Amino acid sequence: MRKTNGMRKDAERERTSLFTSPMKCDPRQAGCRTSQIQFESQTASNGWLSVVKDQCVEMINGVETANSQSHPRDASRQSRQGRLRLNPQVLASRQQAQGRPKTILDTLDALEALFRRLIWLPNDSDYPVIVVWALYTHLFDKFMHAPRLALHSPVPGCGKTNLLGILSDIVREGFMVLIPSPAAIFRKMDARHPTMLFDEADKYLYTSNNDVLAVLNAGHNRKSANVVRVMGEDYHVEHYNVFGPMAFALKAKELAADLADRSLRINMQKAPHQMEPFTKEHEKILRGWRDQFVRWAKNHSSDVADITVEMPQDLINRGADNWRPLLKVAKAVGGEWHDRIMAAATAYQQTHESQDRGMLLLSHLRAVWEKGADFMGSYKLVNKLTAEEHWPWGDYPGNGFTTHKLAGKLKHFGIKPDQRQLKGQINPQIVGAWERGYWLKDLEKVWDAYGVQSL
Repeated sequence: MRKTNGMRKDAERERTSLFTSPMKCDPRQAGCRTSQIQFESQTASNGWLSVVKDQCVEMINGVETANSQSHPRDASRQSRQGRLRLNPQVLASRQQAQGRPKTILDTLDALEALFRRLIWLPNDSDYPVIVVWALYTHLFDKFMHAPRLALHSPVPGCGKTNLLGILSDIVREGFMVLIPSPAAIFRKMDARHPTMLFDEADKYLYTSNNDVLAVLNAGHNRKSANVVRVMGEDYHVEHYNVFGPMAFALKAKELAADLADRSLRINMQKAPHQMEPFTKEHEKILRGWRDQFVRWAKNHSSDVADITVEMPQDLINRGADNWRPLLKVAKAVGGEWHDRIMAAATAYQQTHESQDRGMLLLSHLRAVWEKGADFMGSYKLVNKLTAEEHWPWGDYPGNGFTTHKLAGKLKHFGIKPDQRQLKGQINPQIVGAWERGYWLKDLEKVWDAYGVQSL
C-alpha cells in the first residue's frame, strides 16, 4: 500500500510540474480544491504551450460530470472511461464565438447576411431564393425535379463568377466548370452527382450546341435523366444518370428556351457601391455552414420528402416543378422562409411571363422590320405583328395589341418611342406631319444584348 501511495505521489508531482496550482474541480464533489489554472510555458518555444493552455482551460471549465450526484469514486471511474460531456452553455458560446450559428434558421440568416455583404442583387427577393436553393442541393435526391439557377447580367463585372465561387463552398459538392464536353458532364454527374456550376455559359450554351443542351435538359427530371452510350469493342450499352442541381452564369445572352424553362432566373447588375471582398476567412466560414447543411439534410431528409405544399394558382407546369423543391425545403426549415419563398415564387412567375412575352416580342419585331429601314412607325409595326396568324398579338387580351401596349412592353428593355417628320411634309406645323415610332439603332442594341436572332 505504501508503494502504491508513493507511486501516486510521484504521478501527482509529474502532473503538477506543468501547473503552478491544482486543477479546478467541480465544487460539488468531495475533496475538490478550486483555484486558477496557470500553465507554465517558459520552457516552450513559439508559445505553442500557451495555445494548449487556453484549450485545456476552456475544456476543463466546460466539462461536467454526467452524474453530479454520484460518489467521487464513481465520478473518477466515469472520468477514466471518458463519460464526460461538454457543458451545453459553454459549447454554444464557443460555437457562437467561432461564427457557428446554433440552429439551421440561424445558419440561413447568417448566410443571407453574408450574401448581401458580398453580392449586390437588384431584386431583393432573390437573396432568400439563392440561400434556400443552396440548402436544397443537399437534398436534391429527395425530389422529382432539379431546378437550375441561371445568373444573368447585361455587362461584365456584375459578380456572376464571384457568386458561383461562393456557392461552390456552400452547396453539395460544388464543382465549377468551363466549356465542358457532353461526355465530361454525364460522366461527372453519374459518378458523384455534384452541383455543377457553369461559368461563362454564354460562350458555349447556345442553341446549336445540341448535345450539351440535351444532357443539361435531361438532368432536370429524375425520370428522363439517363444518357445511353455504346462502349467498348463489344459494343455494350452503358447508362449514365445525370440528375442533379446546376447553375449557369451568362453575360448579355439568354439561355436556350428549353433550358431557361428549367431554370430560376437571377438578374445581376453592377453594384452601386463597394461590396465586401471575398476572402479565405469567408471560405472557411462557408464550409463550416456547409457541414451544418449536410447534418441537417441527413436528419431531415425523410421529413422533407413527405411535406406537401400548396402552389400558387398561376404557378403551373414546369414553373411549379422548379419551385416545389424550394418551397418544401423552406417549409421544413420553418420560420418565415416558406412565406418568403412563396412570395418570391409568385412575383417571379408574373415577371417571368412578362419577360418571356417581351423576348418573343423582340424576336417578332426583328422578323417584321423592313429591310433597309432606319425607322418604323408604331402603327405599321402593330399591323405587321397582329397580321401573323400564329403569333399571340392578333388575339391579345383586352382591347387587343395596341401601340400603347407595344410601348409598354418595350419600356422594360429601355426602348422609348420617338417621332420623325414624314417625308414630303415641308411645314412641320401641319397636323399629321410627324410619325411616332422606333429607331432601328435603339432596337439593335437590345437585340445584340439579349442575343435575339431573326426568325
